[in-house]
Amino acid sequence: MPGGDTWSTEARGTGQCIHMEDPESDLSLQRDAILSELLDIHNTATSLVKELQTLVHLTDPEKGTLNLAQEKALNSLDIWKSLFCAVADTTDK
Repeated sequence: MPGGDTWSTEARGTGQCIHMEDPESDLSLQRDAILSELLDIHNTATSLVKELQTLVHLTDPEKGTLNLAQEKALNSLDIWKSLFCAVADTTDK
């Protein structure tokens, strides 16, 4: 008889109950987990794009160099390197 996420049935001749998982419930949980992970990836990618756009706006189009002090530019690039490494680590799972 159906009940919640599982259902029970009496095994023939044994009097034992067998619990079986509802396949639709399993699919729903998998779908929710995948959608959550995709949303995280989307949010991370959107954030990275915004940061890259900021770096592009700070770049002199004629010289191809950043309009920041050299130290600040290097710090920005180090931050980017660490962000890309973090994103690569989360997508490898």
